[in-house]
Amino acid sequence: MSAHFIAGYVMAALLGARLVWGLIGPQTARFTSFIYGPTAILAYARQLAVRQPSNRRGHNPLGGVFVVAMLVTLSLQVITGLFADPEDYFNTGPLAGYISIEMSRKALTLHHTLMPVLIGLVVIHLAAIAFYRIWKRENLIRPMITGRRQG
Repeated sequence: MSAHFIAGYVMAALLGARLVWGLIGPQTARFTSFIYGPTAILAYARQLAVRQPSNRRGHNPLGGVFVVAMLVTLSLQVITGLFADPEDYFNTGPLAGYISIEMSRKALTLHHTLMPVLIGLVVIHLAAIAFYRIWKRENLIRPMITGRRQG
């Protein structure tokens, strides 16, 4: 469980850094550049089957939805972990003592429930990368790492 706690704290730090980066980072990293309305999301989804690169700078509308989903889910996972108490006196979240035991149990249940959701999001992410690489002939891995798109 020590590794579990360390991973949770690392994730909290990464989420905090991404929050700051989403507010003051480069234009393509800012939340304002990839949070789209339903019309833009549906319009992009309708042309998804077209076999050509999207040539978008930054996240496309569906990618923006995914980023928000991942950030919200990871944030909930970290928060619920901080408040969870399995009542074993060893694996208690550091903030569990500040809420009722009933709320702490609900946090634990949600913490466990979110794990398959996170795994599903990872699978969707990998599938989307493969789809763009194979179908649209777009390499999304390099831009994810470097922040720069070729071409």
